[in-house]
Amino acid sequence: MKRTMMVMMVISLVVAGAAFAAVPQKISYQGVLTNASGVVVPDGNYDLTLSLYDTLSGGTALWTEAQLTAVSHGIFNVVLGSVVPITKAFDKPLFLGVAVAGGAELSPRTLLTASPYSLNAPVMGFVSSSATTTISTGWTNYEDEQLTLYCPGPGYVVVHSTAWLQINHVQGTSDRVQVTHDTTATGQGPDYDMISTYLIATDEPTQYQDVTLPVQTVVPVAAAGTYTFYLNGQMLEGQDTADHFWYAGTTATWYPATAAAATAAAMRSHHPQKSVEKAR
Repeated sequence: MKRTMMVMMVISLVVAGAAFAAVPQKISYQGVLTNASGVVVPDGNYDLTLSLYDTLSGGTALWTEAQLTAVSHGIFNVVLGSVVPITKAFDKPLFLGVAVAGGAELSPRTLLTASPYSLNAPVMGFVSSSATTTISTGWTNYEDEQLTLYCPGPGYVVVHSTAWLQINHVQGTSDRVQVTHDTTATGQGPDYDMISTYLIATDEPTQYQDVTLPVQTVVPVAAAGTYTFYLNGQMLEGQDTADHFWYAGTTATWYPATAAAATAAAMRSHHPQKSVEKAR
């Protein structure tokens, strides 16, 4: 007899990474198993094959596990990830497919939705680059230092970078370099006060100066979606073709709107720009 699935409740727990290990790294799922006539199946143990996809139909499973599951009055409960760890990042909509006793997968698949954990858990991304990119007199994106992050809802993204620069300083002239984050490759960021600046004074000897410059930017996010953040730099004084980015690492962390105001205020108050801007 053909069996069909009627979903009663779905809970997904989004895991941002090891830094947020307090959020469970599994997904709880509850459903009702019925036959083709809509009558619940007899009580007993049933072999379920559970799979995650990034499409509603077709495609290739991103994760799969099998569980022998007890069914009572048609109701069953499983915890996805109990057998095979879920290592797939929850950075896009995912759909759960279920097959019973080795049969064809039931249709339609179920879209995983947010749980109370995921609505309050930060989501983090990281990128680094070792490219050599000349810093010009206008805002220039550091090659390969673009970080794309899926934000599950409105809130703020706190973007932090540490940039290593090499500045070709000539005694008698001053060099002033700035770095920032923006959602475009040529922008100066949402707030001028969050730009980090470094000054090499005119009396410094002629030589390459290795500069380590931290920068942190708080970017408001109005709605769920995928956003890209760029690390940009410019020379305000003393620019020549030997001034360049040398290495950088960037993290971006999304915080939900419920916690974002306090987080954004804290990030602004600890922004390093004022302490970095100094003469050498």
